[in-house]
Amino acid sequence: MAVVVAAAYETAASDTDNARPRAGVDPQLLMAARRGDSKLLEEKLNDDRVEAAASEEAVVVVDVVPPPPRPTPPPPPPAAADVIPASSSSLPAAPPPPPPPPLPLDGVTAEGDTLLHVVAECGDGLEFRHCARLIYDYDREKHLLDAPNGNGDTPLHCAAAAGNAEMISCLLDFAAPATTEIYTEAEKKVAYLRVHNNRGETALHHAVRAAAAAAAGNKDKKELALDCINRLMAADPQLAAIPLPNEKAASPLYLAISLGEIDIAEHLFVISEGNLSCSGPNGRNVLHAAVSFPQGKYRLCFKLSVVLLLAITT
Repeated sequence: MAVVVAAAYETAASDTDNARPRAGVDPQLLMAARRGDSKLLEEKLNDDRVEAAASEEAVVVVDVVPPPPRPTPPPPPPAAADVIPASSSSLPAAPPPPPPPPLPLDGVTAEGDTLLHVVAECGDGLEFRHCARLIYDYDREKHLLDAPNGNGDTPLHCAAAAGNAEMISCLLDFAAPATTEIYTEAEKKVAYLRVHNNRGETALHHAVRAAAAAAAGNKDKKELALDCINRLMAADPQLAAIPLPNEKAASPLYLAISLGEIDIAEHLFVISEGNLSCSGPNGRNVLHAAVSFPQGKYRLCFKLSVVLLLAITT
């Protein structure tokens, strides 16, 4: 069932993206989103909503009726063969109504990011999450949550890439509101988590990369990045084992090994209880990734890869 829901998520996002013209994002809204300024964001959204409503109310379609012609002397009666039937209507057709004005949330950046992408990437604190809630509530069609940017990333991808664990939980809550629809809350979250970007990657891949980048810095940043992995896997314990969407994609475990991040690979194994995919692009597996490292690191990666393969396949 979760796979069916995930496919519906990706199809709906693609259809919405293709049907909707992508205007530029309002500079003030963009500034508020980047700063996590919920007060400015709410004021601007309210102003734009009032203007859009006033613009819609001001559209009045009027049938234009031409003035009556001046009286002229009646012409002589035509011969019977020259009689032309009168037109059914002499009035011009009414002009089509103008298209509705674009909504303030429809704009995107040059990279294709919506305001929700920007907020998800730029911060993790309470104000940023408040901004995310405002954008979600003002989004009447609820299309921004899974809208892809130029790379096919959803806001959840962006939050994971930035290491914003609290924002991940916030977006997952949006993905599964309390409704009476046939899909359960857990199924909706799983569907959202399994959306792939243009590279065939989920938000978990981005979280692995964020943890790898944080590992080169300080320990606190790495713990925060690992928290992103934990929250994604808690919502979908099968996330590291789902089938790859195409032959060029790689599993999260393959990605961790290819980055030389042994700790992250072990962490994935532990929290997934060994339910992992070892697959890589073009038919490769984690052993292929392990042998690409220099001699010292190669030994560690290779040994870990062998252990993981044996544990997963037996």
